[in-house]
Amino acid sequence: MIDQINLDRSKEIPQLRDEVYLDNAGAGLPLRSHFNSYFEDLSNNLYGNPHSQHSASIATAKIVDSVREEITHFLNTDLSQYSVVFTSGTTSACKLLADAFCWGRGE
Repeated sequence: MIDQINLDRSKEIPQLRDEVYLDNAGAGLPLRSHFNSYFEDLSNNLYGNPHSQHSASIATAKIVDSVREEITHFLNTDLSQYSVVFTSGTTSACKLLADAFCWGRGE
């Protein structure tokens, strides 16, 4: 396991320099290889709103559906039993979940 998390900090996280960074505000530090991969992907693919009917949008919708499948597979279930909903962040997800319940006194 340790071998899997060892990386060359000077190459992958050069912004750290010699700092020790513990306050990640709920997100990990971006690795240079992630930026490079992201840049390569966006440089070679056209993505669109997955709710539209444009060819780029249809391709994006297929990717979103594929990610939903991967998530349910990782959790040892499938989309016939559960839904995977993407939200803009944790607060939005918690509000969506809370709104699903009927809150009231004595209920």
